[in-house]
Amino acid sequence: MVVTPKSATGFPDTGTPGEASGLIGYSSAPVALNVVISGKRKAGDKLTGHYEYSYEDGSGNEISEVRNSIVQWYKDGVLWATGTDNNLSDSSPTLTVADLDKPITFRVTPKSRSGATGLMVESSPMAIFNMTKTEYSVNDTNVPLVANPSGGEFYCDSTGAVSGAYFMPDNLVPGSYTVRYTLEVGSGGTTYTQKAWITLTVTESTAFFESFEDYYCYEDTYDVIYVRNSNAIGPKIAWQFIISNPAAIVSIINDSTIAINPSILGPGNKDDFLLYNYQVLVGLVPLTFQIVQPFVVDSVVAVVPVAVVPPDKVLLFCEIAKSKYRSVGSIPVPNPE
Repeated sequence: MVVTPKSATGFPDTGTPGEASGLIGYSSAPVALNVVISGKRKAGDKLTGHYEYSYEDGSGNEISEVRNSIVQWYKDGVLWATGTDNNLSDSSPTLTVADLDKPITFRVTPKSRSGATGLMVESSPMAIFNMTKTEYSVNDTNVPLVANPSGGEFYCDSTGAVSGAYFMPDNLVPGSYTVRYTLEVGSGGTTYTQKAWITLTVTESTAFFESFEDYYCYEDTYDVIYVRNSNAIGPKIAWQFIISNPAAIVSIINDSTIAINPSILGPGNKDDFLLYNYQVLVGLVPLTFQIVQPFVVDSVVAVVPVAVVPPDKVLLFCEIAKSKYRSVGSIPVPNPE
């Protein structure tokens, strides 16, 4: 392109035409980089969003024009707050208790003071625990601690409560334990920290079934099964027995005793189970627990009588659990195995 310089005053009227060596212009739009959040998931606190802003001309030179980016906070996928920013950071609204378990992200749409606008960039979600339950018994061990984003470290002030990324109730006495998760994130050469907390409860040993077997012969008689320890941590306020076939329940004797008839259940079925739900009151808080035990009703097989057994007697035993043998009549029967 040829450029002929000309004076606005008319003197000199024109200069010597010359070839332009290149143009200096703005890039198409500013850019937001390394958008991250720092802070603690704590009621009464605010989170802080950070980012880097870049706006260059056509020659790669940074334009010093004041930025006027649009910043937005999203909670649980819904717009929470919005504003403009020229300080490369922005604070969220004050966190409440209801916000502590919600996904929170920070969005930046880079914009120059002159109005040039770049693409929106969203941060990763603020660190949060993703535990499916918060109550465990002293019988539990190696409970995986799950937080998002991953890559941080777990801590607990109580010795033995945390091992790597696992919670260890079997090392603890009943009570409440606060586990912390710390994640470091970077933006513009600076490292920021995210912190999340969760309170996990450890209870006394949970209930268990007594007089309950893994195998039953199809021709076994009724079996009375007991639930023990269901009142260990507080008074029981609700309970329920559930079995894979309700017809197999002969009698619900009381809130912790049941009689079942294995012959009602089809032999060889691998999906039979007995489940007990119960709820206890700890202080003023109702806590719900569940125990479940699978079992198999085994087929019964006849044994050809041997010389020591009168021919009018038939020996029977379970096909799989052969140690569970029985006889028709009162003849003592050796273990088939």
